[in-house]
Amino acid sequence: MVQFTRLMLKPIRNLFFGLMGISIALGVSAENFYVSGNTEVSAGEIATFTASDLMARESLGLVLNRPDGTRIRLSGTTDDWGRYSGEIYGAHLKKAGDYRLTVTRDLNPSDLEVHTFKVLPGKVSPYKSEIELVDATAPADGETETNFRVRLSDNFGNPIRGKSVQVFSSRNTDIVNHDLTTDANGLILGRTISQAPGISVLTAVVDGKVLFEKPEVVFYLAENTHSMPSVGADDGGLGKFLKAQLFDDTESDAIARFELEKPPGVLKAGETYSFTVRAVDIDGNVVPNYFGNIRFTSTDSKAVLPTDYKYDEQDQGIHQFSLAFTFNTPGRHSITVVDLADFRITGEIEFQVEGEGDPNEGGDGPSIEILTPTPGTYRSARVSITGKAVGVETVRLVDGPTLLIDDLPVDESGNFVYQTPALANGVHKFQAYDSAQTVNSEEVVITIDRLPPRVMAVELSPPPPYDPNQDFQLSIKASEPLSRATCVLEEVRYDLEASGDKFVTTMQAPAQCGEYIIGCKVADILGNELDEPNAAKITVCKPETGIEIDGGTGGADGDGDGDLLPVDDKPTGPVRPTAVINLHVKAITETRVTLQWDPSIDDKGIDHYRVEYGTNAVSLGSFDETPDNRTRWYVDNLEPGTHYYFRVIAVDTEGLTSVPSNLVDARTHDPIIRPSADKLDPTGTPTNIWPIILAVFGGMLLLFGFRRKEV
Repeated sequence: MVQFTRLMLKPIRNLFFGLMGISIALGVSAENFYVSGNTEVSAGEIATFTASDLMARESLGLVLNRPDGTRIRLSGTTDDWGRYSGEIYGAHLKKAGDYRLTVTRDLNPSDLEVHTFKVLPGKVSPYKSEIELVDATAPADGETETNFRVRLSDNFGNPIRGKSVQVFSSRNTDIVNHDLTTDANGLILGRTISQAPGISVLTAVVDGKVLFEKPEVVFYLAENTHSMPSVGADDGGLGKFLKAQLFDDTESDAIARFELEKPPGVLKAGETYSFTVRAVDIDGNVVPNYFGNIRFTSTDSKAVLPTDYKYDEQDQGIHQFSLAFTFNTPGRHSITVVDLADFRITGEIEFQVEGEGDPNEGGDGPSIEILTPTPGTYRSARVSITGKAVGVETVRLVDGPTLLIDDLPVDESGNFVYQTPALANGVHKFQAYDSAQTVNSEEVVITIDRLPPRVMAVELSPPPPYDPNQDFQLSIKASEPLSRATCVLEEVRYDLEASGDKFVTTMQAPAQCGEYIIGCKVADILGNELDEPNAAKITVCKPETGIEIDGGTGGADGDGDGDLLPVDDKPTGPVRPTAVINLHVKAITETRVTLQWDPSIDDKGIDHYRVEYGTNAVSLGSFDETPDNRTRWYVDNLEPGTHYYFRVIAVDTEGLTSVPSNLVDARTHDPIIRPSADKLDPTGTPTNIWPIILAVFGGMLLLFGFRRKEV
């Protein structure tokens, strides 16, 4: 009877397991499930989702498809109620765009649900955003435009569209025009024009924040246009050369400045006057052989001034401009004269102009309001003062007792804009008046703080010496709160994390015995940086003399406890620059590769960088040298469709060089972009069918499996 029962149960058992295998293969294990979650998140933020209507304690597979084509594989298990709530960390969601989350049941991979969501760009990053020059130089002829573009991005490099941008020049004589809002690529395009030779610094402001990059435009003398072509932002040093030409000393050895003499008394608006201009040397003596060309400007925008004048032999360094000046705006004004060949040679005179409406008569109901800057602390040396004026044609801006500008025009909409010169550290009090000084704005008080922390203190735990490859902790304090800190040991960069009033990290000692310098850079809350190339010195392998090495900056008491010391105690002797790190390819064209890297650290300062490159990674046969310590450079005249290798070496002001940076490679674009061939599966069979075939085959084996001979 027992034997019969066993014989009857065996096919039933095989039938049960066979049907189970087939049902699993065909997905007959539960009803459809659902996935819901965030539809939009900002870049770098966590996205949440929930899968429901599943079986209890069921295993799930999750695949996140990102806009850049990469995929992240995750997994999870449902709770007792058949639900699974999960998070996608912000580290996986840095790229803005469309994301696709696929949730698959491990019991049946063909049973899946898809949830899509968008990652939007984050806030504008003043450090990742850029203001780039298309033309770094142009003649100061009032017609030739220099082009620039502003590219806004968040902390992860995502372009930000639809943002309002304001761009100002450091000189009020320049005209700046640009698009008002960024396009889909986060870009605005702009142009600058100037009639005044000199160097202009462009500043971009977004949401009240000033972009970190402030490029310089060189406006050279218009009469030298034939010899000074316009160049791009990566000018290979030509822009630096043009700056040098603006300050050429060959024609200014004798003359030092101009002295102006006005008629005695107070000048009247609308009347015509004579001024005398003397060319003098450093001691105030007239230079009779001065034959330069000069130009006049005035703070009175309505003044009538002489045209450009070239001194001749009859002048003997002195020329009277008879009945050539007329001033039409009452108030305090000045005249400035400049040598067109060397704008360092200049002269200025101030005077008072009286007339109708000055200075005690005001209109009915005028008002002035300063809109920006708002009270607070700023790092930028220059700030943009913007405001609104009603019933006022011009405004007078002051910074406490200092006059900033006496006759700033107000446009038809009642707006005025002024870019301050470089401001000193400390408190500044801005106020605006009308020309008669009968109407004034509220006082706006700001603080300029460009000073870095005065003292950096380093602590090492445990104190050196260390064994090769031994881990140790480095912590940094400073004389004021910090926003970030980084340190470099050999070619390895460490980003420190905030911990209370310190920044800490775990470092690894080098593998070879010897003494090593740790360079560190810290920044305060406003971003002012203290760069200390010799923040600490460590020893790997204990010295044979048994002398104790202190873990502090230079050491003081020799107790090995890593005392906090000011950065003034530094290792002595020549110190090579630290290695360039984070070298990467910024952009590629058919014949050009643009590189960018983090700056090297040196006790005396970096003079320039040497960029080595070639088609052989072992032997780089070509090189470029940057004209200064910029950390962005392009290499051109490359062959299209060719693989190149690059590395960078820092050179300090003493001529000492660093060890080479990491090696990067890039392939220049082909002359004609060819679409890549489609990659087809040779069998044409979708890959996800094989688990189903195998599961069905396994179920059939269980159903019609081999029978063991009964004993």
